[in-house]
Amino acid sequence: MAGSGGPQPAAGAEESALSGALSALLAEIARAPDVAGAPLEPGDRVGRFQVLREIGRGGFGVVYEAMDQELGRLVAVKSLHPLDERGEGSAEALRREAEAAARLDHPGLVTLLEAGVAEKGPWLATELLRGETLAARLSRGPLPVGEAVGVALEVARALGHAHSRGVLHCDLKPANVFLTDDGRVKLLDLGLAHLLGRPAGPRGGTPAYTAPERARGEPPDCRADVFALGATLFEALAARPPFPVRDGRSAVLDGGAPVFPPAVPRAVARSIARFLDPDPARRPSCGQEVVEELLALRARLERPRDRRRTLLLAAAGIAVGAVAAAVALYVTHPPGEVARTGSRIVVAVADVENGTRDPELDALGGLLATALEQRPRLTVLGRSRLADLARQAGLAPGPRLAGEAGRAAAHRGGATALLLPVVLRAAGRYTVELRAVAPSSGRVLFELAESGEGLAAVPPMLDRLAERAGRALDDGGPAPAGGAVRLADAVTPSLEAYGHYARAEALADESFEGAQALAEYRRALEVDPGFALAHVGIALLAIWHEAPAEDEEAHLSAAAEHLGHLPQKERRLVLGVSHYLHRDFAGASQILADLARDFPQDKQVQYLAGEALWHEASPGGPAAAAGLFRQALDLDPGYLVAAVHLFQWLGRFGPGDEAVRRAGQAVRLRPGPASEAMLARALAIARQWERAEETARRAAAGVGRDHFEASYALAEVLFAGGRREEAERELRRWTGPGSAAGDRRIALEFLPVLLAAEGRRREAERAWGDLVSVRCGPDCEYYDGVLRVHLALAGGDLAGAGAALRAWVPRNQAAADPLAWLWTFAGEPAAGSARAARLAPGTAAERRHAAAA
Repeated sequence: MAGSGGPQPAAGAEESALSGALSALLAEIARAPDVAGAPLEPGDRVGRFQVLREIGRGGFGVVYEAMDQELGRLVAVKSLHPLDERGEGSAEALRREAEAAARLDHPGLVTLLEAGVAEKGPWLATELLRGETLAARLSRGPLPVGEAVGVALEVARALGHAHSRGVLHCDLKPANVFLTDDGRVKLLDLGLAHLLGRPAGPRGGTPAYTAPERARGEPPDCRADVFALGATLFEALAARPPFPVRDGRSAVLDGGAPVFPPAVPRAVARSIARFLDPDPARRPSCGQEVVEELLALRARLERPRDRRRTLLLAAAGIAVGAVAAAVALYVTHPPGEVARTGSRIVVAVADVENGTRDPELDALGGLLATALEQRPRLTVLGRSRLADLARQAGLAPGPRLAGEAGRAAAHRGGATALLLPVVLRAAGRYTVELRAVAPSSGRVLFELAESGEGLAAVPPMLDRLAERAGRALDDGGPAPAGGAVRLADAVTPSLEAYGHYARAEALADESFEGAQALAEYRRALEVDPGFALAHVGIALLAIWHEAPAEDEEAHLSAAAEHLGHLPQKERRLVLGVSHYLHRDFAGASQILADLARDFPQDKQVQYLAGEALWHEASPGGPAAAAGLFRQALDLDPGYLVAAVHLFQWLGRFGPGDEAVRRAGQAVRLRPGPASEAMLARALAIARQWERAEETARRAAAGVGRDHFEASYALAEVLFAGGRREEAERELRRWTGPGSAAGDRRIALEFLPVLLAAEGRRREAERAWGDLVSVRCGPDCEYYDGVLRVHLALAGGDLAGAGAALRAWVPRNQAAADPLAWLWTFAGEPAAGSARAARLAPGTAAERRHAAAA
């Protein structure tokens, strides 16, 4: 069960345990329907919960406040009345319904924590709510129209989720709608009336809210819940039920019609009358249809205010176009709630709330973010950025980033709006809802919805939602350059392939699991071999040594075949990285630096632009690169690859205390071996050798994927501190064939340098041969020539070093000038000076040559 001590089970195991507990509970009740339901008393224990006090009574039993003894949290425990007698064969039906109830997971439903049968009878444990029921609120008078429709909309959302899972409420009424103190709406006892067989009237349900067909004894379906929702909305507006009840019989059975208060708008009355239609065939078929109707109704209620505002502005002499823009801006972004980056508006996209059983829809938030990125006036915070911001706000991102964590992250990122996507399914028809809320206040800014038949309709629905949301968010800004982007063309038509891709991105970014990320990218390509973004992901893993068996150039070429269809950010990324791979660092820098300016919230883009500048021999290049590495680390202090490069720069030119400060922040936000390895490197830069070694050894004592990173950092610290034999021993742990290919390759790149520095030429050459055997790519020839120069210099063979340089340079002209210092060391100072003359003053290469000279 969730909440037990020790490692937490996967979601599937948790759901299975809960459904099993419910099934066992129902089976026990079915065997002994007259089981005693003695009242619980303070101090009694049921399961892991200790009863504190009674807080309410209802149709199913008594509710108590209780303490979860394992997790130290307050919960609600409901002791159930004895179950009504059921006929033969009901046990299997109860089991099926219990399993369905356990699958419910929606913010509008009360979370069921555990169920069981104690000495004093059956019980359920749920989350504890603070607030009051809608019935208690209506005892003080009706709700305003907008508030009533809003409450009904939240109830309909919860019903839509339950109906999509085959679960009915069967006793929906104001007493089962809870208004929390923090402004949420929760639907109580969903499924329990049918599940536990506790009809409140002679035919089940509460007569004032019971659909006529159910009162006649017909089996209930979703439309009975729709009727009850209509009755509840009517009462929210009138503070009385729609039909009088005498002797347990509702007037709706006699053909009665509801009489609406005069203040209820006609559009609202028409919708309620449809929900309350005596003929179920004329009602909406499920909760999701009610959601769509209430969304349209809310929009219609708001339009008159918008028109009045427009007319007032027009009367002031403002041009029609400016009036429309001003009204749209004011309605969507009230004063004080608009956040911009320059002239761009910042919007965050939360993870999708998937109300279907289709796991391929779990990653729709990423697709929506990609579609929105095509809007030139929007800066989009996707899942990776929100996860980083959540950590910086002291929150764990969790498997689904939405709700309070999403709002806190979006607020920290300066977002105007947090977009909350929801996907639902009913009878093969899919609906995607999009709600925009202000991160600071939670106020709803606007709501949109699109529907279509079948999974293939979902990407086009996202395209339309992105266009509509973009217009609402960016004040009618220009259309994307080059026309509208179709996700099916620009990304992939396969939602299954995109699901694998999204998991790969999260593994590579949030947990540094390169091997697992590679496996997910490959699965994406198995489903859709033409999925260009998956090729890009593998190419970047290969560049970062996380996928050594992959040919990065081949993957980028495969992505380039679809260049014209790629989203504009990814298109420029492919071009920039392709230039980088071909060692055209100037071309790569130009493309990637522009991309970094356009996407300042993308840490990967900032890092890649810095990497290109790092290798470019241009004035101020290293310093500019360090600035981009800093930007990437400002976005995510635990971004290891950017830290490695920035710390290299700080070790040569910058203050060492900056590295220590940044690494300390990484340890706080992303504790683990990888961040500890960052701190060890930083302490070595600051020449705090003892602390550096202590930190590196502590990190290297761990297990898992980050173990190698920590061990490698320890070897670096030992080498820098002059303890080369110990460094070599640490490094050789990873150079054998039993090590992961990526780890072995990185260790083998360091080992020849270490051996050459000790003058062990032949061993260095053998180690280099081992490296070439595991790493074959465009860099092999480049590194081979450089290493041979180093080996010759280490052995005092100046003539051999010069010969190696002369043999190497014709094949590597673009990279030759930065190695001017090697010519000087190799005994050819004139050649070195000639090449150094072409270097920009102040660059790392120019300073190395000056030191060598």
